[in-house]
Amino acid sequence: MRYVPHISHLGAHIEPRSNYRRFSACPTCGTTGQRVSAAERTVAHIALGRPAQMQARVGVYRARCGCCHYFQAPIPGIPPKGQYSDEVRNVVANSLVRDRLPDRMVQERMSEDFQLKVSLGYIHACFYWAYRQVNTEARR
Repeated sequence: MRYVPHISHLGAHIEPRSNYRRFSACPTCGTTGQRVSAAERTVAHIALGRPAQMQARVGVYRARCGCCHYFQAPIPGIPPKGQYSDEVRNVVANSLVRDRLPDRMVQERMSEDFQLKVSLGYIHACFYWAYRQVNTEARR
């Protein structure tokens, strides 16, 4: 193992993800669409002690239905139009619910442990997401 003076000096961890097939199903109705182009975006991810990102490459498809004109293929673990991965949302929700940390402590924990700056609005959205998960499981 090579010597690193501080653990925070490790390089950023980049994890590639892609969903770039020739045909994909429309997320609304399920009708297949043909790929027109590709889109790339960067999503914040979890790695202990260093910044991490997911490099997502998705196909943009022309819809054959009346639901929409174009759509992007979904990638597991990345919400549509999201800035953070599902693992980040899960860690924030666990900090709020299981560890019973207040909002500001969750922000400090995310910045110290994972070097992520998370807004209060995102923390509240994660809390409501966790509440909906528990509420739907209770109905079943």
